[in-house]
Amino acid sequence: MVRLDTHSIEHYLSSRARRTLGTIHVFDALDSTNSWLLAQGQCGESCLAESQTAGRGRRGHHWLSPPTGNIYLSVCWCFEKPPRLLALTSLLTGISVCDSLQQLGLQGQGLKWPNDILLGNKKLAGILVESSHQCQKLVIGIGLNVSRNGINIHAEDRCSLDQHLSVVPDRNQLVALLLDNLSQQLHALPCLTFSDFEQRWVDWDLTTNKPVTVLQGKYPLTGIARGIDTQGHIKVELDQGQITTFSSAEISLRCSY
Repeated sequence: MVRLDTHSIEHYLSSRARRTLGTIHVFDALDSTNSWLLAQGQCGESCLAESQTAGRGRRGHHWLSPPTGNIYLSVCWCFEKPPRLLALTSLLTGISVCDSLQQLGLQGQGLKWPNDILLGNKKLAGILVESSHQCQKLVIGIGLNVSRNGINIHAEDRCSLDQHLSVVPDRNQLVALLLDNLSQQLHALPCLTFSDFEQRWVDWDLTTNKPVTVLQGKYPLTGIARGIDTQGHIKVELDQGQITTFSSAEISLRCSY
């Protein structure tokens, strides 16, 4: 396994990304790359670790982070003022990850609202966006399963890149590709219109017009997903006929594909 290396990642970066991004920090182990950047990261910096002892996902879930060749990447990004569509950052990150994987030749991946990249109905990657300084500083975390050795062999809901690509690139090259695409999305965010977002979202969306179960409180609600609003909330047409919006902080979502 080729280890992650700052100079190698910078070598693969586009010239535009090299001008835009700050220092790329690489560690053997951290509690969490997101936590490290939230505590001491500067705008434009990135943080990677070969393993995390306290990696986490949405709603406080633990993200398994063994030192077996996966990617645990976080990026610190700042805005002069919060963009109008700031709430779509997690979804845009998912789009950029799917775009990157498509450039590698991967097919069949898609986005399950709000932050999972699935392939064959199994989780390939997850995203966690956290903020500080009144949302002007964002830390965007991406966990990507590259090697089947890095996932629980008994976890039937997980998959890895090496299970679906005959040739998996050097992780340094893959990280550079992720940084290139993500930084481009973040640069464009202040001028992004919701119409432009919807055109990109529909290419990867696995949820809209599918039966879903909303887990909120004691009693699950069932209905049909009907898209995303400008705040990144999901719209669900419940069985009773009304359309209700839910935020990712309020619910967990189960889909029938």
